[in-house]
Amino acid sequence: MKQALEILLDDRVQRIFDCFSACFGIRIIYFTPEGEELRVGLNYPDSHYCVRAQEAVFGKATCLQLDAVKRAEATRLRRLLCYECHAGCREAVVPIYMEEVLLGFMMMGQFRARRRMPAAVSDQCRSAACRRGLDEAYQALPYFPEEKIENILGLFRVLVDYIVAGSLITLKGSLAVKAICDHLQANVGRTPTLPEAAAMVNRSVSGVAHLFKQQVGRSYKQTLIEFKLQSAEQHLRTHPELRIREVAAKVGYQDPFLFSRIYRKHRGFPPSLFRSRLMTADVAGLPQGVGAAAHEHA
Repeated sequence: MKQALEILLDDRVQRIFDCFSACFGIRIIYFTPEGEELRVGLNYPDSHYCVRAQEAVFGKATCLQLDAVKRAEATRLRRLLCYECHAGCREAVVPIYMEEVLLGFMMMGQFRARRRMPAAVSDQCRSAACRRGLDEAYQALPYFPEEKIENILGLFRVLVDYIVAGSLITLKGSLAVKAICDHLQANVGRTPTLPEAAAMVNRSVSGVAHLFKQQVGRSYKQTLIEFKLQSAEQHLRTHPELRIREVAAKVGYQDPFLFSRIYRKHRGFPPSLFRSRLMTADVAGLPQGVGAAAHEHA
């Protein structure tokens, strides 16, 4: 997305997060795609151990960078990722998608699976007092053995699935249209139906149809066709040697004659004339309605 999405979270998301944090004593957070915190279970701050480790050893920038790297990795893998941070805390992050639209991340963490603070942390302490203070803060973190961590992660996955399936996360109207349009432009070779586009942003079919009429000024189908025609024209600008059937296939039309009919209907002339004018550097002078006299060569 070129601009930040305006995410709408149902109040039930906060209640779910609060109950999760109350049960396990750990942080659970919802992040925007850009990394901004939108919801935190019980409004838990960073643990005392994390704050002290950042101040005394690693620096906050190091922790933020690792979080960003793991969010990017989870996005690439499109699955939950569990890892141990520099300070020895366990974290887990999972990307939240509606079809192909990334809406953000759910993350939980700041608990431990070790009995003792990692030696890599204690070795970097500058004094015995610093080491003792960090160790005390580490011991105060919630501790879970590996088998229980697996169960907590399983519950975390179930909560994520429930929140997504229950449409507890949506996009504000204008940005729902933008999310669909961005997806159509990025995947112009596909032809998603209106119900598929509505599911992409967790909206009703009638609601998305109304939004397109209201905000774009044309129907969803007309918008989809326009994106395909614009893409076809760009292909012809950059590769005028392409045959019309090749351009048609690139924008999702396996039948070049259907593509030519649609192009002529919406532009008033055939795509072959657009291409020939490009090759003579005179595309700006295309007349509206010249198509009736032109002959199409696919």
